[in-house]
Amino acid sequence: MIRGALLGLVHENSLLARHEPYSKGKTVVIASTDVSALEGAPRLLHESWALLIEVVIGSVLLAKQVGWLWPVPHVVIIICSRVSRYVARNLISSQATWNAAT
Repeated sequence: MIRGALLGLVHENSLLARHEPYSKGKTVVIASTDVSALEGAPRLLHESWALLIEVVIGSVLLAKQVGWLWPVPHVVIIICSRVSRYVARNLISSQATWNAAT
């Protein structure tokens, strides 16, 4: 149901936009990508606050079990997050090329 409503909004906006003669395929790819991204936004919102509570409770329980070593998993997560950000930043040009080719 959400996907249909979002596709309708994208379709309406694309009708109002200025069109070039050979851009019809690009509009469909962009619409599909945007709708897929927006479709999961409400679920992501609720997962975010629930995961925050889960991390706090897990950290407290871990601190009670292992003592001063409890921040080690958080440090590993931060390092992995930085590496992931670096990889994602370097893949932006490749993703644009991929979207243009498909």
